[in-house]
Amino acid sequence: MTRRMRPALAAAMAGVLTLAIGGCSLIPAGLRGSAGSSYKVTVYFTKAVAFYPQSQVQVMGAKIGTVDSVTPVNGQVKVIATIDGNVPLPANAGAAIVPLSLIGERTLTFSPPWKPGDPKLAGGAVIQTDHTQVPVEVDQALQAFTSLLQAFNPADANKVLHKGAASFAGNGAAFNAALQQTADLTSHIAGQDDQLLEVARNLHAIAGVVADRQKDLGTLISDFSQVSADLSSERQSVETLLIALTGLVQHGDVLIKTYQGQLVQDLGKFAQISLVVKGNADQLATLLKALTPLNYMLINGTNHTDHALTLRLALDNVYRSYLAAALKQSTVNPKVPCWPKPFSNCS
Repeated sequence: MTRRMRPALAAAMAGVLTLAIGGCSLIPAGLRGSAGSSYKVTVYFTKAVAFYPQSQVQVMGAKIGTVDSVTPVNGQVKVIATIDGNVPLPANAGAAIVPLSLIGERTLTFSPPWKPGDPKLAGGAVIQTDHTQVPVEVDQALQAFTSLLQAFNPADANKVLHKGAASFAGNGAAFNAALQQTADLTSHIAGQDDQLLEVARNLHAIAGVVADRQKDLGTLISDFSQVSADLSSERQSVETLLIALTGLVQHGDVLIKTYQGQLVQDLGKFAQISLVVKGNADQLATLLKALTPLNYMLINGTNHTDHALTLRLALDNVYRSYLAAALKQSTVNPKVPCWPKPFSNCS
């Protein structure tokens, strides 16, 4: 090394020492958490086997902090962790103790990860046991497997296997035929896919119509309910009517047989009366028309108070003039009534 290079090397080493002493770092600020930018989160677990302070805190496999303390409290385990301030957690975050291997290190893992727009978990937040999970321990799995083996009875299993084999014995052809029919049915259904889609569309259309007519259907169902209630309240009357109709049907033939001769004569007389009325229809109409003034007189001459019939003589202008001359008066008293038109010409 020449003498000219020594001053330059010494200057470079002095600069490095100055940066180290001054606390400067060559790591970009966006990739590290500065002092005081972290926040605490408290998590409660029902248990925490083989879980210790200084364990890693992770989200999606990435380290975001460190466990500060693991403390038993009132039958639970209280875990306090420090989280990097540059890594927010969602407000609804859950926590779990996740083993990295069967008997190896365990980490505190939060999920789900925070997404832009989601509310953030505040510093000092507490996550209770209803939002935390613990792993199944090896001794628990072994104990469950041991219980299963103890409950297993080889003799019973042998019986089941023998009975199953006996059920299948000699029925291979039947099972093959069933499988073949299932395959054929599947092929037929696959060949009718267009028709099935059309049926599905029609069902969808029917469902839409029913949805649109929901109010009308509700009214119809309500009306049916009202009718059912009315029939229920009138059940006794309907029952009586049906019993009477049943009796009439049962005894109707007896009545007809008893009065069959008289019924023939009565029907013949009714037929004669009908023919007479038909042949004298014009005269009957004239009679009914002529009875109109008489009906008017009878109706207006009825005294309901005295239960009497008062017959009045109503005159037209000609007869009224003769009556006035006979009474030697200039005119008839105006109170003397006239027939209403068109039965008279009174004014």
